[in-house]
Amino acid sequence: MTARPALEKLEAVLHQTRCQQRVSISIVHAVDNMLLTTCTMAEKYRHPFVKRRKLLKLTQQQIADAAGVRARAVQDWEAGKHQPKLTATGFAELCKLLKCSIEELASDFEELSQKPQ
Repeated sequence: MTARPALEKLEAVLHQTRCQQRVSISIVHAVDNMLLTTCTMAEKYRHPFVKRRKLLKLTQQQIADAAGVRARAVQDWEAGKHQPKLTATGFAELCKLLKCSIEELASDFEELSQKPQ
């Protein structure tokens, strides 16, 4: 008779372990889907600057505030109408917010200016 409670306890532990594994697998799938969605969303933006901003989930207003310009200026940058004309501090703050170097930021805008519009 002592074997039965031990068997029931073992089954309960196995059941709990299976449930935990299912939850872990579900979490992994959810994270994978989020990453895939984020990458797919970023790919639809052609301008490297927009990709960078979207991946970091930043708004145009946040970019404008960091750079010391109006949101309309950021819209114009992203549309390829203008290149950023910022102070050294503005560029430094923008690079800090975008987590990139000044060279990477310059490269983002060079790519745009080389594309036919």
